[in-house]
Amino acid sequence: MAKLIGYAKKSSEKQAQDLIDYYQKGGTQKPKNLGSLLAKALEATERAYKISGTPATITANVAPQTFVDELLKQRRPFKDPGAGVEHGEYTHRIQWFIVCTSSDYTDNCDKTPGDVYEHIGKWFFPAVINTKTEAPVSNLSMWDALVDRAGAPANQFPDDGKLDFRNPNKFHPWMLGNEAQGEKNFPILYAYLSARAKKRKEIDPVEYLSQKLYGKSYEELFNEEYDKNKSLAQMPRLVRIAQNTTDIADAFIYTRETFITLKRGSGITTRDQFFDKKKHRIA
Repeated sequence: MAKLIGYAKKSSEKQAQDLIDYYQKGGTQKPKNLGSLLAKALEATERAYKISGTPATITANVAPQTFVDELLKQRRPFKDPGAGVEHGEYTHRIQWFIVCTSSDYTDNCDKTPGDVYEHIGKWFFPAVINTKTEAPVSNLSMWDALVDRAGAPANQFPDDGKLDFRNPNKFHPWMLGNEAQGEKNFPILYAYLSARAKKRKEIDPVEYLSQKLYGKSYEELFNEEYDKNKSLAQMPRLVRIAQNTTDIADAFIYTRETFITLKRGSGITTRDQFFDKKKHRIA
């Protein structure tokens, strides 16, 4: 708030209403210096409770072992814009915000949420298949059991109905639905999540990453890179996008004449690569 002297002169009610109006109406008068508002608020809590790794953004399906090694064991929170509208891009971080701030947790566990977050990565059994369900995959994981309980075919852990918020595909729609009364009970978050759901309804990972990393459409970037440099070695920005937005073993770039096959990337992008660190990250 010290950085927002002019804005802070408004009452808290007026500040909140300004944000709600912005998100609900899709206007252009967003309060100055409040970019990445939800990400910064969540990060402050995450760090306080030792989920302290560098925040990341997932832009493709991440291989299970990579997910464990590069996210969980590193205590890195992440947003997931490609997971779909039902899942929600911030849902896992909201789940962990609840864990961090819940007296049910703090009264019964002497380990920090960050300790638990990291330790979940050690409970990972890639060769084990749960024969009690019909899920045709292995990768039995504590993460899937606790906060990604989507059921078959996504994983082996069935959810327990529409209010089982271990399943983000149940939790996120509930937050936006009538039952939660979000406009009354958490109006700023409700307005924000509603606006993001509308914005991400038809997200294209390639276009998303191009805009975030390079500030231009993929078509603009492609024409700029390809027309100037027709060799793969001279198109590093296209290579990077292709490697980190594919869900298959090998990424590819269509270069008008042919496909260029590349080794797949991790699908994990560090948030520092999107924005000016001083402006959008907590010091």
